Amino acid sequence: MRPPVSQKRIFEVALSFAVALLIYWSFFYIYKYSISPLNLYQGLSFMELTYHAHAMAIVFFLLPLLWLPIQPERPSDIALWLLYMFSYAPTTFVCFHILQDPFPNAIYLLMAMLIALIITDLTRRHTVKLSFHLNSPVALPLDKIIFLFSIFVCIYILYLAKFTFSIDFENIYIRRFAFTESTTLLSGYILGFGRSVVVIFFIYMAFVKKSKTALIALFILSLGIFSCDGTKNSLFVPVFLCLICFLTIYKKSMITLNIVLLCVILISIIEFVGLDSQITSTFFTRRIFAIPGYLNTAFWEYYTGHDKVMMADSIGKYFVDSSNVMAPTFVIGYEYVDNIETNANTGIWMGGYAHFGFVGIILISMIAGFILGLVDNLTKTKFPLLGFLACAYIGILWPEQMLHTSMLTGGVFYILIFLLIYCNTSVINRTTSYFHNVLLALKNPMIEQNRK
Repeated sequence: MRPPVSQKRIFEVALSFAVALLIYWSFFYIYKYSISPLNLYQGLSFMELTYHAHAMAIVFFLLPLLWLPIQPERPSDIALWLLYMFSYAPTTFVCFHILQDPFPNAIYLLMAMLIALIITDLTRRHTVKLSFHLNSPVALPLDKIIFLFSIFVCIYILYLAKFTFSIDFENIYIRRFAFTESTTLLSGYILGFGRSVVVIFFIYMAFVKKSKTALIALFILSLGIFSCDGTKNSLFVPVFLCLICFLTIYKKSMITLNIVLLCVILISIIEFVGLDSQITSTFFTRRIFAIPGYLNTAFWEYYTGHDKVMMADSIGKYFVDSSNVMAPTFVIGYEYVDNIETNANTGIWMGGYAHFGFVGIILISMIAGFILGLVDNLTKTKFPLLGFLACAYIGILWPEQMLHTSMLTGGVFYILIFLLIYCNTSVINRTTSYFHNVLLALKNPMIEQNRK
């Protein structure tokens, strides 16, 4: 006999609380003894927190678990959970250590992040659907067309990398800055299309259409992007999206993802204690949990005491005085990391705060929720796995990029266009040859010739 939904929900929340508490204390240990001492020069300081500070951090960390969807039912559930784990949660972990005056500044910061998470959740539940209608349906081999175009993009990215592969993790920020300065704007947009739509499409083809060629192309593309600009996420994101595919296909809850993240922290602890090595804590635990929380805290602290940018570093320069205005990412890199070339980017919420203050957080949260709702409405009926992949990518991207940057450079706009075409009922994805469809029609006129 199946337990009532209420009992099941209580059990899921209790289990998620238990895993979350293990994540909190495990991270606290590795942050205190490994991450902070090794990265103190970057501002990752450590303070012995009082019981009150720990209690406040834990309360804010656990609070969203009371309503967040633990068993994803729609694609945007994945994105919301990733925003929680990769942006909101890391801020609760480190803000009390970083801020010079954590009371009440840390409380204000966590309240702002909590409000942003709630608004994003509420505004994604709309019914607006992007679509276009043709006078008569058009049958096209979409899979083949998009695959060939993706291969072309892949070859162009390899051309940007000079057809060489490099897995050098040294001086990646300098490499990234040099690539940004030397490449054209069009090349940057093509790279954004490759790291978003092409990666998602290759994984979809590999899992749904069982295409080994797509899997090989995905591997080559990931190495090509990393060789171009040294973006570590180009290696991490495809692996993570494959994990999301596994969780979606086998209908696993988001607690499974938290258990995976807990295992990463525990491995870094075992490596640090048993082998006196800090590879896992440096390249994974620090990058996943410490850096996003630190940057959110740094943006909040700096722009609480300074004038907001008002997007004067980009499109806002046509409306406000942009003289002596530096992009917030370079400002924080210079002020907090002592290296302007790090281009210290933050997520959508603190990006909105840097530009427009608390109003910016609310506005950006509403826009982000609306975008997630668009992905839901395009994919949740006939293409749920594609929607989960798209939202998973967005959920990884938004904790690290401001919203306006993510639209083109990050590829969110391209994802919406791709879904609009691929999921549209007026464009029939012809998966078999034309002559094969003719033979089927001659045998049985009532047979469904063109399937999605």
